[in-house]
Amino acid sequence: MRKEKACGLFLVLSVFSACCCPVGNSAVAVSISLFSIKGALSSANSASICSFEVAYPVRIATNASEIEIRNVLENKTERIGFGESFCSNPALSGSRLAFQANSGGSPKIILFDRTTTSLLVVSEAGELSYAPVMKSDYLCWTFTKKGEAGQGIRFFGLLDGKSIVLKNSDQSMIVSGPVINSLGVFWSQFFENGFAVFKYDFLTSTTQVLCKSSSVISGLSADGNILAYSKRPQNGFPVTGCIDGTGKVVVLDDAWNEKSDPSVSGTCVVWSAKKDGASEIKVWNGSTNILANVKSAQCTPCVSDGNVVWHDQSGDGGSDIFGAEISGGGVFRVTSGGGNKVLPRISGQVCIWLGGTDEGFDGAIINP
Repeated sequence: MRKEKACGLFLVLSVFSACCCPVGNSAVAVSISLFSIKGALSSANSASICSFEVAYPVRIATNASEIEIRNVLENKTERIGFGESFCSNPALSGSRLAFQANSGGSPKIILFDRTTTSLLVVSEAGELSYAPVMKSDYLCWTFTKKGEAGQGIRFFGLLDGKSIVLKNSDQSMIVSGPVINSLGVFWSQFFENGFAVFKYDFLTSTTQVLCKSSSVISGLSADGNILAYSKRPQNGFPVTGCIDGTGKVVVLDDAWNEKSDPSVSGTCVVWSAKKDGASEIKVWNGSTNILANVKSAQCTPCVSDGNVVWHDQSGDGGSDIFGAEISGGGVFRVTSGGGNKVLPRISGQVCIWLGGTDEGFDGAIINP
């Protein structure tokens, strides 16, 4: 089921040049176009962004929903459903949309081709399939089976249409992932009385253990040929690390302080580290540098195409969204007015975040 229409005036709430920033950072002027998406069932952290489009579920009946794709630049939407199913967890990549459809307690993964308007069930009968992840020509998701205590991972090639199991569901639970970069599919799981990161290699079509640890390995993020992670010792603070395209494990930050999970774009990794009741936004691109100082003791930065966004304390005790260009130029403000705006995500020029809207979420188009 596919429906297209031009939307009402949800866009643009305001356009302004970004103003001053937290103490200790220089300011830079950028163009910010704010928008608000009403009626979305999911919060911003489970929506999917691709170019200037955002995908999220909307309710159409008491027990049914569809996936809406909104072009925030052209102010248009289209909707895709699957019968009377409850559709959720969209993954948008170019002309393809994957999502989870639940009807009668049997969740399955649906692939929609926006060019041909064809709908295809890609998950297997007998498997309860969840949370698709899609990048480039690759799609994967987790699944469970009745009577088995673990979680499995299934991989689907969008070019050849082949489906294979990367991890069986009779094995242990997944800690983080799956995530995809140009080299393969990655996830972490319980393994041999500890934890391990696994990789399914696109080149060799084999699965291998990348690294093992007695500490929890979580917060996986991948892009380009980089996989970043947080390693969380039982009696200590997280260690931020990454694995490059050669398989080399690089420790990015092992200072004795609290850290956020990392975010990866291209060859850059960003994270925040607590320092003296505030935080530093750190960036690694071959070496580690401090990108910005922020007031908030806890913030989770996100990076895409050279721009980093995060939330920070505002003057009224709430929080606003801020950003910076990795190449320099200082920090810019995305929102103002305080409130409770947190956990921003960015892809390309589109940024969305939690808070500020009772139903749905808010966002901005950022033009450096």
